[in-house]
Amino acid sequence: MSDDKTIINCERCGVCCKIAVAQNPQAKMLRRSKKPKGLCVNCAVHDWLRNTYPCNILLTQSGPKALAYSHIQEQFTAIMRVGLADALPDEINWNLIIENWDLPFPSKIKTSSTNPCSQLELEEIAAGKRLGFGNVSGRQTVCGAKLKRG
Repeated sequence: MSDDKTIINCERCGVCCKIAVAQNPQAKMLRRSKKPKGLCVNCAVHDWLRNTYPCNILLTQSGPKALAYSHIQEQFTAIMRVGLADALPDEINWNLIIENWDLPFPSKIKTSSTNPCSQLELEEIAAGKRLGFGNVSGRQTVCGAKLKRG
């Protein structure tokens, strides 16, 4: 059994990554790459957050500094456990995620069953052109979902 690892650079931040030989086929999040390409664990966590509703709206509105709180990190660890993540919580550098927050991603945000928000909608929320959470009066559309007050 070989323990060889391929070294690559993260497609987003450029940090050196090792591609492990073994992956967990049951992993539903933060799955290790089978090919010599992809994101480092920190960029993969950020990518998961930006593609998962309502995390993406909350972080678009508040910014990434909330990720520095230990209780937020503990909740993410619980999500990783349920999602059978290949990555380990100790591999995540939350300060680096915050520091690299504004780096561009190689792919745009896509709507899915776990995310009704498009890249454009999140950009409009960030620019204040569209409502996010809070200050909702009457019926407003937030990322394709109709909200009703009261």
